[in-house]
Amino acid sequence: MNWLIEENYSTISELLKLKPKLANASPSARIKFASLVLKRGLYLPVVHNEFYDCGISERDFDTCFEMHDGDAVRNGIVAEALKDDAVKNGIKEQGGTTWDSWLAAYKEMETQQDMFC
Repeated sequence: MNWLIEENYSTISELLKLKPKLANASPSARIKFASLVLKRGLYLPVVHNEFYDCGISERDFDTCFEMHDGDAVRNGIVAEALKDDAVKNGIKEQGGTTWDSWLAAYKEMETQQDMFC
């Protein structure tokens, strides 16, 4: 077992428990999966398939956003990030304007909800 896997064994175990639920209609497992990857700073290792032999791959992370509810997943992750700086930092580590664009979309969604409530 390499050091990266050993160091993240408990997180990998949590991700493996969530993985069978990624195809469910509800986005909650996808939000939890992606948030956990981001919170633990594992975005790059996951998308570079460093945990492929453990059963976690880039495809799993991508699936979180490809079930026709990517906006809901993104907004759920942003909601987590607003409560947990580790998730927020994980989003920022993706680089570019990811955090700024995700936060802007989240605020827009909140504004629209406020208009109809």
